[in-house]
Amino acid sequence: MKNSILNIPLNRSRSQNIDTLRLVLAVWVVITHLVPWIVAIQGSSAIPDSLIRLTRELETLFQGNGETHPAVLGFIVLSGYCIHRNGLRSHHDGLFSYAIRRFFRIYPVFLIAALFGFLMFYIASKINPGSVTSVSGTAELSLNNMLRKLLTTEVIYPLDYYPSIQGNGPLQTVAAEMWLYAVYPLALLVIGKLSDRSWWVMVVACWAASVAINSLIPEWRGWSFNASLIGFIPYWWLGLKFTDQDFSRFMNRIVVLPAIAWLLITLFEKDLQQYGQFFAAVRQLMFALCFASLISILDKKHSAPINPLSAVGSAGYSIYAFHAPIVYVMVLCGAPWWLIGLTAVAAGVAAFHLIEKPLIAIGKRLSTSSTTLLQSRGSDPI
Repeated sequence: MKNSILNIPLNRSRSQNIDTLRLVLAVWVVITHLVPWIVAIQGSSAIPDSLIRLTRELETLFQGNGETHPAVLGFIVLSGYCIHRNGLRSHHDGLFSYAIRRFFRIYPVFLIAALFGFLMFYIASKINPGSVTSVSGTAELSLNNMLRKLLTTEVIYPLDYYPSIQGNGPLQTVAAEMWLYAVYPLALLVIGKLSDRSWWVMVVACWAASVAINSLIPEWRGWSFNASLIGFIPYWWLGLKFTDQDFSRFMNRIVVLPAIAWLLITLFEKDLQQYGQFFAAVRQLMFALCFASLISILDKKHSAPINPLSAVGSAGYSIYAFHAPIVYVMVLCGAPWWLIGLTAVAAGVAAFHLIEKPLIAIGKRLSTSSTTLLQSRGSDPI
């Protein structure tokens, strides 16, 4: 259907179920980093064996070929869903206002978390210089690499991927999301007149390009799976497309098919090694479809009036942005695993209330003021 994306109704209410899902994804990422870092520095006796086995089984199940962590993939799908759920539909919605809101929503926290990562790496390098690289992914801080991180160049330039880790690797996914925020209005409003079929062709082309990169340039796989704009576009798009009620209803009826496809590829993964990267990409795509279906179902369900999990889950971005430096410094200090996990989540919640939430409010005020000013002058909100 022509312009079907632009015709999807807006929904600017907040979903507690989606916030709860954010909490699950954020905690999953924290545990994924916490467990191997504890084992590497403090030894396997410092953490329950059941948690070690669970983490390894999940890694084998979802990342046998180095794929994107499922929680990170979930965040990307969720980002596409939420941004279009209450996003732009035409140029009259105000690109300038959109840019202000999105900037204050994501970049200031990214900047502060990046600076926090620089500081925590410096501290960690003084605590245990022999082990800091193995848990932080950073050999040393350098001005050029810090600038790479702050300018998010790794999203479009693969060779900047490893140098730009700089004490806080998970922020590379946030960098890719910022680029998606920037591409969204351009794609939606500049080429929004394309048919739905044309959109699918472009998305499939991005997916095929990422498969080609993973197959032909193995040294770029880390970038492709974790920080690539091209690699993330297909999954972000799927999340966006699930805001189309007709599409989501259809996919929810047949969601068992991508679930079965995911299961079959997982069961026969070893037999498919000759075409490993292709089937890894297909498996990841099937997971994204199932996860997007889950998001759309949860969004439609009524939630309890008071949900403490959703209150914590609303801090999902801050938990994700700040957790890695906190975890590896506390690991190097010998703190118990449960205290490290609780501290990472608590610090993220504190950062949400002290940093993220006030900045979001500033962005909303500035965006409202700019829209009012432009309208009073009779200007187009673009």
